[in-house]
Amino acid sequence: YGVSTFGGSGREGSYKWSQSGEIVTLNDILSIQQEKKPTHFIALLTKNKNKKAERLYDYLMGIIIITSAIILCTETLPSHSNKSDTFFYFEIFFVIIFTIEFIIQLVVFQLEYIKGINFWIDLIAILPVYLIIIPFIYNISSLRLLLEAARIFRTLKLSRLIYQTEVLEHTMYLSGEAVLVLCLTLFIVVVVTSCIIFFIERGEWNSSSRLWEIWKYDEYGEMKLYISRYQTIADAMWWCIVTLSTVGYGDIVPISSLGRLVASLSLFLGVLILSIPPSVLGSNFIDSWE
Repeated sequence: YGVSTFGGSGREGSYKWSQSGEIVTLNDILSIQQEKKPTHFIALLTKNKNKKAERLYDYLMGIIIITSAIILCTETLPSHSNKSDTFFYFEIFFVIIFTIEFIIQLVVFQLEYIKGINFWIDLIAILPVYLIIIPFIYNISSLRLLLEAARIFRTLKLSRLIYQTEVLEHTMYLSGEAVLVLCLTLFIVVVVTSCIIFFIERGEWNSSSRLWEIWKYDEYGEMKLYISRYQTIADAMWWCIVTLSTVGYGDIVPISSLGRLVASLSLFLGVLILSIPPSVLGSNFIDSWE
């Protein structure tokens, strides 16, 4: 739609200047986005006229998708370990439903369906089950577990049934540049802070153990030699990300005075950086929703 970054707000609501010089309100953009082609065959067959049939289809598919996610989580409980056959039948039922929908969508929409994101979402919903059936893949435990866990991506199918997700898409579109700048700033801060804390906290190199070791006082006030938790800059990056996000797991902590000073500055810097995206996204979300 060629909307630039200049705009404002007035009695008609928030607006943007288009490349042609005309004022385009956010409501106009949303109305244009909502005039999309049908996303499933029920809407296509009814030509978007039978809203009850479309809603009924959406509700049924939504219930099936949510139920499949609940079943997937429930089957991991120890108390249900002896009900594997029941979960297997449920899985077969879900796969049959999703496969039928996938085939119908492919036949009806053909190349247009393949080019869209919904094709890959629907494919991920059924492909892991068919791959697990292959003996070669089933015998590889790590790959089998990965494919079993991939079934949870079926929940992505809900995004196609909830039309309000277009508001989120439009919000991310408006916030793209601001979020990108913040991500780049956060990346620079993580790299710089990680390098600083690594060189402060790594200690001395032990050529025999090939590890960084550092001297520190124990709880009894005696100086002892410990293996440094900052063995690589990657370890320091993990500490930096956890610190900037104000999560603070405590698995890696600085022990020197200078290192604690850097950690304190990182905490305050993390609060400042992470407080900006919610305001940007929240403002654009309100504009898009209205």
